[in-house]
Amino acid sequence: MALSEKEIGQYLPYLKEALEGKRILKVALYDDRAFYFDIQGYGDNRLAIILDDRDPRIYLAERIERFKSLETKFYEQMKKEVNSSIILNIEELNEDRILCFRLRIINQVFKEEIRYLVFEMIPLHVNLVVLDEQKKIITSFRPGSLQDTRPLLRGLPYTLPHKPERKSLKEETNWNTKSYLLMCLEKEKQIQDKRKKELFGPLLKSIEKRIKQLERKKERLEEQAKEAANHLNDGEIGNLIYTYFDDIAKGSDHYEIDGYVIKLDPRKSLSENAEMYFKRAKKAKETLRYTKQFLENAEEEKQELEASFAQLIASDESGLELLSKDLGITPLPGRKGREKLALTSSTLPYMVSYKGVNYLYGKNAKQNDCLTFLYCTARNHAWLHVLGDSGAHLIIKKDYPSEEEKRFGAELALLASSKEDGDVMCTPRKFVNKGPNSGQVKVKEFETIHIKEIRQETRDAFSQSVRWIPNH
Repeated sequence: MALSEKEIGQYLPYLKEALEGKRILKVALYDDRAFYFDIQGYGDNRLAIILDDRDPRIYLAERIERFKSLETKFYEQMKKEVNSSIILNIEELNEDRILCFRLRIINQVFKEEIRYLVFEMIPLHVNLVVLDEQKKIITSFRPGSLQDTRPLLRGLPYTLPHKPERKSLKEETNWNTKSYLLMCLEKEKQIQDKRKKELFGPLLKSIEKRIKQLERKKERLEEQAKEAANHLNDGEIGNLIYTYFDDIAKGSDHYEIDGYVIKLDPRKSLSENAEMYFKRAKKAKETLRYTKQFLENAEEEKQELEASFAQLIASDESGLELLSKDLGITPLPGRKGREKLALTSSTLPYMVSYKGVNYLYGKNAKQNDCLTFLYCTARNHAWLHVLGDSGAHLIIKKDYPSEEEKRFGAELALLASSKEDGDVMCTPRKFVNKGPNSGQVKVKEFETIHIKEIRQETRDAFSQSVRWIPNH
């Protein structure tokens, strides 16, 4: 639901307190209508401006980990004017659904200048406009044309949109910033899903297609195996033909023994009929042998693809972009030269469940990368690793775990790294960035947990480790 003029007026003090005086570090185009501005500071340091025609939104949220910005002409022009600027103040224009950010920049000759970023939050007429110091247009998301009553073309003075007279509305309820932000974050998931589908949709479709092909292949193999099983005893029928050779009339199409009917081909001799049954029995055994192997191979490939699909669905989109090259996350090629995806059951980490909390850890560099940057990217979950040495990444899947939970996680991290004691670093996941090589990370800040001795209850829990299943 689009904000009204009154709601924007009630929302404005929150935006002013959070943003005025802060620096815009960079701007990125996450979706064709979603602009994200990284703001200096900690906490909710990402300003999102969503140019949704029916529900334009502006809100603060936690910064998203590294992702590749989309590219458009408007984005490139705006980025040049907005990056590294200071937000001097924010105001509502014309008592309308229009927010104006007054920015201070340093130009190419190192002089201070003023820029304006205007967000027109008018449903069906949403726009984002950048103005120079004289409030002339530098660029506009929707520039229009000279024939428009209000063209927004480069070099023209900015004019406010016409504000129609509205009947006085009944008094609105008090503004609830928290509810609005929660609603925006919920809708942000739709944007994330859309972007992920656009970037990795072809890969997901190719995996789904291959899984269906394998399911059909298994059905055909099972039918062949069922048919072959019906002929396993044909060799005994061949022996019966030789046993009753003298009793069977030449040219007969069947012979009955104790109520059992042996079918015969009257065009063939009895010896040829017997050999036909022997060959069927031999072929049935061979068919059952290779269909069993082919079924096992098909099921193994299907399970691996299903593991890949589940991991892709559960993965963080920015993590997929970050690791796509290292992990070979690309669409499957054609039948010839089909490559195996690097995301398989082997990349699934391990899990220990203890007192209602899940602890996940990796056993090698690839599992560590997937754990830290694909599956468990919640910013305030705890990340642990043996200090000053190689070893397992471990994630406590809980925001702000207790001291006891962190100690238990530290003991698990030591066990997963084949160590009995030592120092373990512990930090919120948001302070962990990927290093230059597989499995390596850069940690911004951390606390140290010293473990002198690992408790038996931790060893017992570690011995019950299982493979983690996405969304489990």
